[in-house]
Amino acid sequence: MKKGANFLICRIPTWSAAGKPAFGTKWLKQIFPVKKIGDKEFQIEGYEKLPNFFQGVYLIKNRRYLLLRFWK
Repeated sequence: MKKGANFLICRIPTWSAAGKPAFGTKWLKQIFPVKKIGDKEFQIEGYEKLPNFFQGVYLIKNRRYLLLRFWK
């Protein structure tokens, strides 16, 4: 089997709804059940069906990023 990428990259749209949290910790916690493990790094559990080499997803917006790490 050939190995693929360890991380995926996802670009987030630049707009946000009025009165709703913008890109950041509060925004992320509304979407995923996460645990903060670093300044810009979060842990998500579950994802047993993903290949073992897959480690997470970088969410990128306007030169900022959040890293979602998958723990199986």
